[in-house]
Amino acid sequence: MITPDRLLLEQSLRQAWSDVLGIQPSIDNNFFEDGGDSLSAVELSVRYEEYSGHELPLAMLFSSGNFKDILDSCLSDNYE
Repeated sequence: MITPDRLLLEQSLRQAWSDVLGIQPSIDNNFFEDGGDSLSAVELSVRYEEYSGHELPLAMLFSSGNFKDILDSCLSDNYE
């Protein structure tokens, strides 16, 4: 089920990803395989927070660079 909260976080993550890496991610994209590194991970985290108003801990990004896993973690951390 797509809720307004999920939609906001997904759009925020997609926009931040696109801004940092220059590509629109699919649900299966991996941040690091798409060209991300530790510096761009910090930039992604900052942009995500600007867009969503929620924090994206770097540990979450490094534990799995997969878009869906990051989104699921953001949802559980912010809305449970």
